[in-house]
Amino acid sequence: MAWRGGLGDEEIWCSASTSGRFWDPQLVIPGIGSLYGPTLAVFGDYVYMAWRGIDDDQNIYWSRSFDGRSWDPKAG
Repeated sequence: MAWRGGLGDEEIWCSASTSGRFWDPQLVIPGIGSLYGPTLAVFGDYVYMAWRGIDDDQNIYWSRSFDGRSWDPKAG
């Protein structure tokens, strides 16, 4: 799962689970932020995440992860 922080926190956080019952500790994904919450999708062997930039940055960025714990550098 991935989400935007609350109360002015524009960082994107994530946690991974293989069962949906037990979750890894929450982690900040370094170097990215969003004005709104991110979106996740699964394609092939990867989880893809897309998000909008912060403040006046209206670009859409994306990244992918094999395990939901470490993410490729953002693309956009």
